[in-house]
Amino acid sequence: CLQVNASNQGGIRNVTIRAAKKAGRIGLDLGHTDEIGPLLVRNLTVDGFEVGISSKWPVNSNTFEHVTLRNQRRYGWWNYHQMVFVRGLVSESNRTVLYNERNSWGTVTLLDSQIQGIDNPYEPAILNQRQLVMRNVDILGYRKAVDNDDKKRDRGDLDRDQEIALDSSHRNVTSLFRKIDDGTFAKAGEVKRLPVKE
Repeated sequence: CLQVNASNQGGIRNVTIRAAKKAGRIGLDLGHTDEIGPLLVRNLTVDGFEVGISSKWPVNSNTFEHVTLRNQRRYGWWNYHQMVFVRGLVSESNRTVLYNERNSWGTVTLLDSQIQGIDNPYEPAILNQRQLVMRNVDILGYRKAVDNDDKKRDRGDLDRDQEIALDSSHRNVTSLFRKIDDGTFAKAGEVKRLPVKE
């Protein structure tokens, strides 16, 4: 397990965290104390553990780029109360890859990601009980792509095999570039794409 407490200038870059088979509770623990962030985690692989990444507490936000999760026994990522921004999440799993827990301010923005289910998992790829925004996310091989369950305030679930150009779990998210009158998002070609600078 790697526990990190970084604020304003901290980061993790080019790291692999690996557990012995059927061992380890949390790979990257960003919930062991509050006031973690802002920070940048880039080029991270977590292999094994019960939970790959744990992010918690509503302070400052956590940003991730190019994260690979594999072989977790319960959740790839468990977020509670934190504002998380993720670009380039890759996962092959038979478990829920992302759990955004209820009764919190937890918000997840997920971009440019590929989530692949192994052996047709019964669990959803993403279990979201708060706010979730996705752009350019492919979810394949799960019986349910996204289970949105925010006390009947969400827009509903997404069924299996989704190539998501742009989607939000709730209707109260709007585009800065194009007004959406009917509560849905525009098709991929109609949404202005800002380039991501490396």
